[in-house]
Amino acid sequence: ACGEKVLHDKERTIGHFFGEFFHVLTHADSKFLKSLKYIFTRPGFLTNEFIRGRRKLYTAPLAMFVIGNLLYFLFSPVDALNTPYASQVQYQKYSATVRPIAEQRISQSQLTREQFIRKYDANSAKASKVILILMVFLFSVPVSLLFYSSTRYYVDHLTFATEFINVVIYGIFLLLPLVLKLYFLISWKVFGVEGDIDYNSPAAAWTPLVLAFFFLAVAAKRVYRQSLLHTIPKAMILSISLVLVVFAYRFILFCVALAMT
Repeated sequence: ACGEKVLHDKERTIGHFFGEFFHVLTHADSKFLKSLKYIFTRPGFLTNEFIRGRRKLYTAPLAMFVIGNLLYFLFSPVDALNTPYASQVQYQKYSATVRPIAEQRISQSQLTREQFIRKYDANSAKASKVILILMVFLFSVPVSLLFYSSTRYYVDHLTFATEFINVVIYGIFLLLPLVLKLYFLISWKVFGVEGDIDYNSPAAAWTPLVLAFFFLAVAAKRVYRQSLLHTIPKAMILSISLVLVVFAYRFILFCVALAMT
């Protein structure tokens, strides 16, 4: 009468129990792998499906973010978002502002300068992964401003931002470094050519921005259904705003790591 399934004796066996476990496991894996494929091959598709209410066939963008964040926390082939003390007080746009604050904190600490910096860097490495969710909310701001519509909810823009950050995590933070490391390993083993990834090179800085632009242009066209004349300039602005989002994230990271030290 309540609508629940009536259980039969065979459904209470240990074999059925493990059969259901296997079904749930493989079904969840297939949903995740299908969703992972779509964020690279059909940018904006998952956002569209989620907004329209078609959610059972795919892993939700936020759930994909949680899984990606966990993988990034555990493996981290590249520590892309962590910003150590030396970089925070010397090489950021806001370094002149935060340097006196950091120096005052060191003078008030019972640790030596070297101990303080070592502890700060360790805390920064941990916090950089924990507060990664801030990237989603920070990036959703320019998205919601550029594609504002009275018929859109903010959560629509937030979902779009989440899918994009998923591409950054899975593509740029996890898959791309592994592919490049494999390339250099094969070059060394087969051809005897030694090399490594220079994350400070211009190519390392511009490649993510170029990839971000192409993803955003295709995804925004699919989700917001605007003409190319409107979509392409907005995609360019979003790509540039990604740099500002990273700076804002690093500043927040500085405050969090300093508070932890």
